[in-house]
Amino acid sequence: MLCCPKTLRKKALLLLTLSPLLMGGLDAQRKPKKGPVYVLTPIGRVRVLGKKEVKNLLKEIRPFLKTKPPKRNKATKGKKSPPKDHGFLKRMEIIEKLETLQHPLLAGVLEKVILQDPTEIVRTKASHALLAQPKKEAKAVALRLLKSKNLRGKGSILAPLIRILTHFGASKKVWKNLRESFLDLGPLAQIAFLESVEARKDWESVDLLLDHLDPPGPDHVDARENPPAEYWERRWKAWKAFKPSLLKALEALFGRTFPSKKEAKTWIKEQGGLAKIRKKR
Repeated sequence: MLCCPKTLRKKALLLLTLSPLLMGGLDAQRKPKKGPVYVLTPIGRVRVLGKKEVKNLLKEIRPFLKTKPPKRNKATKGKKSPPKDHGFLKRMEIIEKLETLQHPLLAGVLEKVILQDPTEIVRTKASHALLAQPKKEAKAVALRLLKSKNLRGKGSILAPLIRILTHFGASKKVWKNLRESFLDLGPLAQIAFLESVEARKDWESVDLLLDHLDPPGPDHVDARENPPAEYWERRWKAWKAFKPSLLKALEALFGRTFPSKKEAKTWIKEQGGLAKIRKKR
């Protein structure tokens, strides 16, 4: 039975009226596609990986990363030049990639690289990439590595670890330990620590700042127990490198700098002592 034109028109109008509602219902049932997630870190914007992504990534990169120190070849034993590192560029490429990605599992991978890679520049790069990782994992790794005797004096590796603690926070005990080991940190790590003192306005570090305000040298030049000249030359080069950061830290605390420790002590005494100055600041 054929419908009359009037009835057809009514049905068409009804369909036109209901179609947006029907389409809306279908759209509501469809799950919205999730795009990539980005977060801001101390070294910039990085992409957060999902479980499947990180699993595939680890499967891809693990064969290239060094998990054990290289064995010495008997044929090259005693020679000054080390064996060629054919995987260096590939490992650098991987670490550069990890600087742009974030996942809790990546912090552990970077920790192994920092401890075990045979090339210091790769280890330094991995330490920097740790700044891109989640707070909990990055901080835990940094605290462990700062206790490692094998990293003592490796300023380029230690500096990013100190910056992690500056950004995410650390206990008073941690900062005390860093103050006590200041001379063993290496220039770049010393600079990172002094920048932290400035950022945190760490009054507990005042004595350290004043003790290292003057150029390093023996108290008694002719004393037999003095370290050799090479020691003082190394100390002087480090002092020359970190002094600008030390002066900035003094400026942050006192609102001024001092030409020497003696003049700093005199000024502090004239102001009524350190406690009084802190109250004013």
